[in-house]
Amino acid sequence: MTDPHSPETIRRALAFCDANCDRETWVRLAMAVKAELGEAGFAIWDEWSSAGESYRAKEALSTWRSICEGGGVGVGSLFELAKARGFAFEPQRGELRRPNKEERARAAAEAKARAERERAERDARHQAAAEKARARWDKAKPEGRSPYLARKGLRAHGCRFGPAGALLVPMRDAEGALWNIQRIEAGGEKFFETGARVSGLWRLLGDAGAAEAIIVAEGYATGAALFESATAEGRRVAVAVAFTAGNVPHVARALRRLHKRAPIVLAADDDQATAERTGRNPGRDAAAKAAELVRGAVIVPAPLAEGETDFCDLMRAHGRAAVAAIVAEGVEAARGAIGGGESKPDASEPRADPLFAELAEGVFWREQRDGGEVLHWMCAPLAVTARTRDADSRAWGYLSEFADPAGVAKRIAVPAALLAGDAVDLRRLLLDEGLAIAQTKARAHLGLFIATRRPESFALCVESCGWHGEHFVLPHRTFGPAGALLVYQAEDRGRNPYRASGTLDGWRAEVAAPCAGNSLLAFAASVAFAGPCLELTGDRSGGFHLWGPSSKGKSTAERVAASVYGRPESGGFVEAWRATSNGAESVAA
Repeated sequence: MTDPHSPETIRRALAFCDANCDRETWVRLAMAVKAELGEAGFAIWDEWSSAGESYRAKEALSTWRSICEGGGVGVGSLFELAKARGFAFEPQRGELRRPNKEERARAAAEAKARAERERAERDARHQAAAEKARARWDKAKPEGRSPYLARKGLRAHGCRFGPAGALLVPMRDAEGALWNIQRIEAGGEKFFETGARVSGLWRLLGDAGAAEAIIVAEGYATGAALFESATAEGRRVAVAVAFTAGNVPHVARALRRLHKRAPIVLAADDDQATAERTGRNPGRDAAAKAAELVRGAVIVPAPLAEGETDFCDLMRAHGRAAVAAIVAEGVEAARGAIGGGESKPDASEPRADPLFAELAEGVFWREQRDGGEVLHWMCAPLAVTARTRDADSRAWGYLSEFADPAGVAKRIAVPAALLAGDAVDLRRLLLDEGLAIAQTKARAHLGLFIATRRPESFALCVESCGWHGEHFVLPHRTFGPAGALLVYQAEDRGRNPYRASGTLDGWRAEVAAPCAGNSLLAFAASVAFAGPCLELTGDRSGGFHLWGPSSKGKSTAERVAASVYGRPESGGFVEAWRATSNGAESVAA
């Protein structure tokens, strides 16, 4: 039986909890994880927290540090909450029993009822919180002083002022209704109305209808700095403040529905410290995701000093002209990304689906029976976000996104050829990547579900890693200019050997530094970095054969080179030199 208190089980239990829960629940879950795993549990809890719309890395770390391991909340609190949402410990061998039709139907009905109940409860909380926010807004003063704005060198732009120098920033939906308020205290601390809605709300600076481009920024100070800098240089822009990284894609999509042909620029926060600690850059990741959804362009503040993250920092260090210059480049890139031709229908609008129901628990197949409808769970939540094809408009496929049982986000380009026949190869691919799929007859409809999605976006697929024009493609990520979406797509994906572990500074200290003075190890690391440069320099590729007696450093050199890209051991980038000529060619590819 799987240890119910193991890190993997705790990660799996967290996946059943909503990262957008209220703060009290959020803190209790941190206490539960820390009580069981100690400091080692932070990475698991922080990874789960980062999916929340109001997630801020600094706040998460500060909260975690403030918790005592003996704080009185045990891991049972986590399991109790997770069980209420469908979590179960893995049973012992021999205890698995396939549920019958009545049990499956009852489970599906209960899941649907629970989702509807939770949705109604959430809507009620949002409405009550909105009434409090409107009352607070009505009492606030239109004129006042904010020490926060004074330090930043920014204006209020229609925000109001509360007691003790607090700045109140209204948060409205597409119709202009006020649902929430962000309160920024004199010291810079930020708070939302308890229980209030955040997703899909923004604060608009300027007139979006008359603007040459719309900029979406994460925080108010960032948005105000962009707006003031760009308009000072004569640009007609509007800026939408999304308040959190997780809300940036929601705001961008809502603005695209309102302004079909407007160039949209995503102004990313550059969370370098978070990236070094966790391998994730929430600000840049959110902007890139939003750009793909709305055919926008991403701009990043540069140069930044250590500890700086956004365009407000850039404005204070280098002036408004530096910010305006980056905005100008972003506007031109966004115009190119939006392209010409007629606008396409908005795939984000709700539409009736007679075959499938997409609920919080996953995708359900609708079966019509005896004049009624029975929902059969088919798979965990799965989204098709783009159609893929190669440069010759062949090799079509579907860009699919989901989270595996550990909560790790996956983005897989599924070749359309895998949907042929019984689609068993499709299910094998997605199961291997971690998508939970039913072992009942409902699974046979998975290919039909994917084939009947109609995403608005299109992506260019490639079958090899490396340089493709201005983009560098890896199986899990693409680097390059915003606008064009390139993804890796292959029927035989194999294992992804590219892995990140630790930090760049750690690699420099523990791998690169010891190579100094050792010509063999320095050569091995240099060869590894040379590969991606060949396309840029126009040089031909090749290889090197290290030959000599044992214990002279050949295997160590091999591991040093492999550590640049992934695991420096067998099964990663290290391969055995035992193969036929055809086999060696396959490994080299």
